[in-house]
Amino acid sequence: GETLRTLDESIRLPSVNRTHTASLYYNIIGGSLPEQTVALMCSKIHPALSCQLLDRYETTSESVTLMDLHSFCADEANNNRRVTYLNSKGSYHQTETNNNWRRSLTESALHPDCLSPPDDQCNLCGSQFYTRFALMVPGNSWTSKCSYIKQLLPPLEGGEFDTKMHDSVAAFLKYRLWGKLNSALMDDRADYYGLGRSSSLEHWIGSHHAVQPCELHSARITFKDMLSGKVTPAGYDWGMGPRRTALVDEIQGAEDQLGHDTEGQFREYFFLPGNLLKWFYLYGAKGVPASDSWVWKHFPAGDRWKQLVYRHGSNAVREMAKQSANQDSQSPYKNSTSTDMFRDVTEPNSIVPPVVVFYHVTFPLGRKKEAMMAFKTQLDVLALGSYDIRSRSYVHKRPVIVYYTIAGGTKANIDYVKNMCRSKRKQLDCRLLEEFDSVTPSGTTLQNLHRFCSSRPEVRRVSYLTNLLPRRYGGN
Repeated sequence: GETLRTLDESIRLPSVNRTHTASLYYNIIGGSLPEQTVALMCSKIHPALSCQLLDRYETTSESVTLMDLHSFCADEANNNRRVTYLNSKGSYHQTETNNNWRRSLTESALHPDCLSPPDDQCNLCGSQFYTRFALMVPGNSWTSKCSYIKQLLPPLEGGEFDTKMHDSVAAFLKYRLWGKLNSALMDDRADYYGLGRSSSLEHWIGSHHAVQPCELHSARITFKDMLSGKVTPAGYDWGMGPRRTALVDEIQGAEDQLGHDTEGQFREYFFLPGNLLKWFYLYGAKGVPASDSWVWKHFPAGDRWKQLVYRHGSNAVREMAKQSANQDSQSPYKNSTSTDMFRDVTEPNSIVPPVVVFYHVTFPLGRKKEAMMAFKTQLDVLALGSYDIRSRSYVHKRPVIVYYTIAGGTKANIDYVKNMCRSKRKQLDCRLLEEFDSVTPSGTTLQNLHRFCSSRPEVRRVSYLTNLLPRRYGGN
């Protein structure tokens, strides 16, 4: 009812030399709402409002409606039309916060400045446009141009879009392990990477580099303002986006720290590298942004990435990794030479070869206490030994060597790690590799693991551990 009333207000807005009409195509998920009831509601609200039921589903996701929208835009006859996507945000959890958010999203997507942007400048319009963990309209209600939407991969759940998004994240995690990219701004949460049913669909609309966004809310209006119901027409100030960077959920102090680290900005996934990976995996050679795209100016290190992209195309990220490997004799990209670094490991011909563990101990900003608890738990497990099924107890059959790196810790954190290692010296042989002030060093732990395997090919197995764990998260 609330959405229909907002549609009515949009139809009634004055227009020059134009009669307003509106067509509402909808799916019903769950429940038993009769089609006739909806039709009656539509006719009572406004005679120019036409409502058409597409289908009914017991359970499904937003994917079915977005697929209908994508099919509509794929028709060449609709190429220049603008379409609006609305969802009943938070309908499964009726709270004042969700009601405020849904109302603000709907009013923005149906505002005249979104339905008919000045000079037809943008191809995606909504309340606010974010660029931090994805190019997206938070809440996923928006108005967009069919000529843009038809360029997107179909949002079929479990389809090509989902598969390639997963592939792009897997590629990033590989580059991060190798120390070529990092993710200092945000925690490791699946929704930040666009993984999972609702998250991938929310990331879908901004997943093409050709997106030209505009926003209805002024730059001073925050996400929290939407949730608290503080947004009024006085806060409307249509303009081309993106024009906001301060968002929610960032690791405290991370952006300030990156502000003084140009190399860190260049390698930060939640700036340009993550978007480039997504575009290249989703669209291949067609995923290269235009030379005059807003992305080169908006994101830090844009000029540097622009040069790489126009030199190497969709292989730019991989080429960056290879180039940095040429400067790093320890890189997994480069053949390592034998070294004396690990000569004193117990010889594999002995009766009880050691368990060799490479352990990356990191202390992210705002999560140092969690990191210390994770470290203690993991070290306790390593010190237990092997579980013997006969005696149903842990026994120490093999020595355990732990090569570890400490990243981002204070003196107290570093002392804690070393003291814990000393307290386990009867069970563990802890060997410090390096200490770093930065929470995202250049893959030193994994690089040393690679050197170890290169210098000791007779050692068949090594383990890699980190105490950096993702935060748990919930839905709406």
